[in-house]
Amino acid sequence: MKERRESLIPIPADWKPEVLAYTIEKEVEKWWDEGWVFLRAETDSLMESVCLFFERQLITDDDKDHIA
Repeated sequence: MKERRESLIPIPADWKPEVLAYTIEKEVEKWWDEGWVFLRAETDSLMESVCLFFERQLITDDDKDHIA
């Protein structure tokens, strides 16, 4: 079973591509360190924010019986 999450990053009016790229990179690294896999990034229609999509595998008690 997979769990999915989203992270919203606001885009300032005077944004710079290299700064936004660095912010996204740091956010993805943070989620990666917590076991999440980055799927994709999308901006909203007004370009006011970037939404990052992540997922990770959930291990249930039933799954633990099969892992050994």
